[in-house]
Amino acid sequence: MEDTNRALALLLVAAIIVSLGGTVVSLNKLGQLGEMSLTGFATSTEAGRVNLSVSENTVLDITWSTIDFGSGYVATGCDNCSMDTLSTGNTNAACCHNDWNTTSGYQDGFWMENKGNTVVNVQLVSNASAVDFIGNGVGGETNAVFKWRISDDLAGGTCGGACTGVNNDDNAASCTENNTGAWFDVDTGVAADGRYICGDASTYPLSYNTSKNELVVDFWVSIPATATSGHKIVSITALGTSA
Repeated sequence: MEDTNRALALLLVAAIIVSLGGTVVSLNKLGQLGEMSLTGFATSTEAGRVNLSVSENTVLDITWSTIDFGSGYVATGCDNCSMDTLSTGNTNAACCHNDWNTTSGYQDGFWMENKGNTVVNVQLVSNASAVDFIGNGVGGETNAVFKWRISDDLAGGTCGGACTGVNNDDNAASCTENNTGAWFDVDTGVAADGRYICGDASTYPLSYNTSKNELVVDFWVSIPATATSGHKIVSITALGTSA
């Protein structure tokens, strides 16, 4: 019986020795793998992003948007009194009395500026013609005049630096095809049917670049001697459309 127990003990010790040997071998193999720079860890990279979106902003600003020629009348013996925002005074001073008789000049015309971030074209329309605004006169004459003229706001140019009180003059021309220097009868109707004073239906030349984003609209009125009395007012609408 003792021999049997001794034999079982020897077998148990042998099993323990074999097990420990296997563990040592396994650990040794793992060490060798480490020396070969093999690893079970995974790596990954991912780029981050910062996004923003700038929306189109179409803004056509009109400064000096009210023109007031004041109150006056046509002198006896004269056919009319003519005034405009471009000249230094009325064009026939002897025929213009009261506020209309000035040599210091009238206020400047409308000064428009593209303050948005898109290029635009510009249309202009009046809600009244010369006859509707000023009147035919007592005898039915139709010699009332109401015209506008388009120019760039170039220093030393047609605006003559007159707009520097609001902002710096442009140093490059804009809307060159429309700025012929001519006076045109005002267009009437809805804004979408107005005269293109900058560009046309397919071109958009008024820049948002501050070196060429301005234009000036001057006005010329001629009041017949027989025009009916009363307060005369007209509304001008400018429509800016982006590309």
